[in-house]
Amino acid sequence: MLALIAGTGRLPQQIVEALGDRPLICALEGFQPEGLEVDRRFRIEQLGSLVADLAAQGVDEVCLAGAIRRVPVDPALIDAATMPLVPILQQALASSDDAALRAVMGIFERAGMTVRPAHEIAPQLLPPPGVPTRAAPGEGVRQDAARSSACARSPVSLGCWSRSPSRARIAAPTCRPSARTRSAARPPRV
Repeated sequence: MLALIAGTGRLPQQIVEALGDRPLICALEGFQPEGLEVDRRFRIEQLGSLVADLAAQGVDEVCLAGAIRRVPVDPALIDAATMPLVPILQQALASSDDAALRAVMGIFERAGMTVRPAHEIAPQLLPPPGVPTRAAPGEGVRQDAARSSACARSPVSLGCWSRSPSRARIAAPTCRPSARTRSAARPPRV
């Protein structure tokens, strides 16, 4: 069973519309997803209870979608199920947004749930592969992209191309952008 931890915006609604079966929709208090009826609201101070309740209902997958912002935590509202998570939450709230999100995802994963990205459960929301405009990259740009891709997948560190003479000795010549791409990337002179 899937639970959608929904934030604001249209993405949670688009995910629900793309799915065959309606997931259990949960939302952090103060963050109403657009166009959706929320099944379960929760406070960050009761995250442990939310996770336990979801597990008891048979939820084995969660998807986090939509926007939220950091909320103030009221220590008096922390429940017993969330108390063991306080060190994780404290560290998460003191970190970057990415680190905070990863910490929350880790809490769900430690409870035996799989965190699924939106593009996995609703791939039809992604644009089709290819160039989404009428303008297409030229052959030189495609060649540079292929070289860059090969460098990125390389098991060895190839270094970075740099104008710095000290770095030029360690840079891999195959990763150097072509003159055509460098000049195309420059803004026009006024």
